[in-house]
Amino acid sequence: NLGFDEKNMLTLADEQATRGNILKALQQDLPKIVSKGDFLVVHFSGHGQQCADKNGDELDGLDECIVPYDSAKKFEAGVNEGQFLIRDEELGAAFVKIRKILGPTGQLFFTEDACHSGTGTRGNVVARGTTSVMASPEFEAEHKKMLLKENNSLSDEAATDPKTLAPLVAFFGSAQNQLNYEMKTAGGESYGSLSFAVAKCLSNAKEQISFRNLFDQVRTEMSTIAK
Repeated sequence: NLGFDEKNMLTLADEQATRGNILKALQQDLPKIVSKGDFLVVHFSGHGQQCADKNGDELDGLDECIVPYDSAKKFEAGVNEGQFLIRDEELGAAFVKIRKILGPTGQLFFTEDACHSGTGTRGNVVARGTTSVMASPEFEAEHKKMLLKENNSLSDEAATDPKTLAPLVAFFGSAQNQLNYEMKTAGGESYGSLSFAVAKCLSNAKEQISFRNLFDQVRTEMSTIAK
């Protein structure tokens, strides 16, 4: 409906959306499709989870991750220690590579409809993630002693160079320390709240719309369906 050619669309759903397939799409398939000056939209609708930070780039000691189909929920030493999650820095590195190809005249629009692992719930609705941290009991015990900072992301100047990279605009369904929820239509159909809001607002958008205006419309829609 918005003028994107089907041959330029790549979709991974349910059992297709494994860690390997998602990373292959971002690291190999998309870089072959996009060209300088292109407008690329990447949308993730699914679960989110926090896990133990391994490289010290998070002030709160936790990485935010998207949860592929093949990643189990609970930490299990030697079996499931977060190796199937896709960390925020992995997404960032893939996006930098793509943004270099798109160049400063291109554009990357990323929407993530997932939890970043919150600490509470708001009403009787389905959360799109978990409050369980993917970390050992020892790490979690130590982590509770840390003073959580509101801004837990260290800046990466290499990922913000306007002379070589396409601009990146990102909409997130929640903050890094929040759960994100599904909504139901009047007909009883369930959708991710951000997915629904973005789709509705884009479908109703006029031919020319700014990201700021789109964001304001999405935020207004979200305030009514996912307070």
